[in-house]
Amino acid sequence: MSAKTKVEDIKFTPFTEGKIRVWFKMIDVGKDGCMCRDDFQSIADRFVKEYSLSGDKAAEIRDWLVDGWSIVMDMDRKQEDEDQMKKKMPLVIAMHDAIKKGSKITEDEFTAAYGQLISAHPDIAKESLEKMVFDQNKDNYITDSEMTSAMRCFGYDHPQMVEAAFHCLDLDKDGKLSRDEYVGGWVDFMLGQDKQNPFVKAFAPHLAE
Repeated sequence: MSAKTKVEDIKFTPFTEGKIRVWFKMIDVGKDGCMCRDDFQSIADRFVKEYSLSGDKAAEIRDWLVDGWSIVMDMDRKQEDEDQMKKKMPLVIAMHDAIKKGSKITEDEFTAAYGQLISAHPDIAKESLEKMVFDQNKDNYITDSEMTSAMRCFGYDHPQMVEAAFHCLDLDKDGKLSRDEYVGGWVDFMLGQDKQNPFVKAFAPHLAE
């Protein structure tokens, strides 16, 4: 199952905002309502250690986690010039600059910037999420233990909830998810409007009501 959410259906709604806020709280390293470059670096370092990554693989995960906003802006530059970008996504640019300088960003700032990205470029928001995959043993599948390890690297240490989400996505009950199934689940969670999404039920049950 690849992502059900199509680009044309992606909108920044109150439901989407709620999920972004849940995600921020999940990855907030210090649990103080703020994140900075060092926090994202800490998460990346956990992945490098957990998955014994080196070379290009280590650089890839650090780029995605630490310099994700830079990647988003590079993707945008392929579509429009700097003046257009400044006009359409000033909050995204401010977020990028703050993280690059090592400044702290709040949940409100993160949510507003992500919402602006979704509204201005839903295609880029979706593509940036599709870059993720955490396949520990490199067999092109994700198991429940690998997903639990990945979420622990993000700072979310609730294995029972992670396993519940995993088993809801594992429709054929073979104990593993393909990359498309796994990444599709995250795309649908972050950008879709389905309140019955397994990740919504596991990580944001208050939004499923």
